[in-house]
Amino acid sequence: MNTLTQFIDAQLSLSHQLTAGERLGIDEASATGLYEIIENEEIKSRHFSSLAVSGSLFSLTTFTDVTFESCVFYANKFENCNFINCTFTDCKFEFTQMQHCRFNGCKLEDTTFSVSPIKKCTIAFTQYDHKFSYFLSKEENKIINCQELEPVTWEEALENEALKDQAFIASKGTNEEATASLKIDLISAVQQAFNKLKAA
Repeated sequence: MNTLTQFIDAQLSLSHQLTAGERLGIDEASATGLYEIIENEEIKSRHFSSLAVSGSLFSLTTFTDVTFESCVFYANKFENCNFINCTFTDCKFEFTQMQHCRFNGCKLEDTTFSVSPIKKCTIAFTQYDHKFSYFLSKEENKIINCQELEPVTWEEALENEALKDQAFIASKGTNEEATASLKIDLISAVQQAFNKLKAA
């Protein structure tokens, strides 16, 4: 099981697994699917990418300035947790429950909730896309001064890709400038073709 404890305190995670392993045997400990409780923790200024968190209870835990990018939360429970200035991008919540949690100054984008109710939560001064808005509306939640993000158009998506490629060129140096230049020319050609099609 991959849980967030190893990122909060690697030694705690290691000793927890060894203790369980000594009592049950390594194979038995893996088979039981140990349920981890993370309570009264404070996690600040972290960036988690492609993290998979499963089988854990988060209670009375505060996340401040934490970014979750392409993370999966499977079979977890969040109770009375605070998310302050946190960002969730391209995350998936599956069979995960959020109850009595508070989101303040957060941003949620391309994040889905599958069989994962959000109940009695307070969402304040937060930006979120239409997907999150839909999940919020399914249950009783309190929304204070939030902003729904506008959907991205094709033109904006192509422009963002061109900007990423230009940044990539600047970071790679002169050896790959010819290849990167071809990429930009290709994106420009696709964008022009799209604009012509749209105008027609």
